[in-house]
Amino acid sequence: MSKCQNCGVVVDHNSNCPLCGKYLASGDRSDLYPQYFEKHALSAKRILRFIFWLIVLLSVFLDLFIGFEGWSITVSISAIITWIVIFKPIFGNRSIGLYVMYDVFALSALALWIDYKYSGMLLWSIDYVISGIIGVAITFVLISAMIRKNKWSEVNVYLISLALLNLIILILGWTNVHTYNGLALIIAVYSVVAIISMRYFLKKAFYAELKRVFHL
Repeated sequence: MSKCQNCGVVVDHNSNCPLCGKYLASGDRSDLYPQYFEKHALSAKRILRFIFWLIVLLSVFLDLFIGFEGWSITVSISAIITWIVIFKPIFGNRSIGLYVMYDVFALSALALWIDYKYSGMLLWSIDYVISGIIGVAITFVLISAMIRKNKWSEVNVYLISLALLNLIILILGWTNVHTYNGLALIIAVYSVVAIISMRYFLKKAFYAELKRVFHL
């Protein structure tokens, strides 16, 4: 508010005095720009993150307290993977393909740990599970690309990366690190078909959209 020194009238900031017509540009502007106080509200993401870390720490503490049998490692890995697979994509704002890669690595690590801890490393995790996870991930990327109408440039890195991961499984089988290579071979063919198909259809859709928008 501003006060006219001639008439004593109080008017709005940057206004004219209604009596003498003097332009008033000075005055206290605190009422126009109130002080902002940042509120640190507890978000759902922070609460859930705290709960997951609490589960991890409590499981490790209890396992150590009763003699450390190793079950806390499985609980901790499961909690972390649950966060990565389910909640990180919900609260995150990055590309869905990047979260798919996170999921593949996390679930593969869990499968390897369970295979080692509870099966004596029979390698079923490499023979079947990891290649199966890669196949599901490729399918998810394909479906997501069609629903979201992605461009080829938005999914090519993830599809090629998944194909290369499966190629590593194939190489491990050819070098007799594990015994069964059938599923990995099927996923390899599937990944090649998926890459070729997506490159063709997504680029075709992209160019069709350009023609529609710019009347080429």
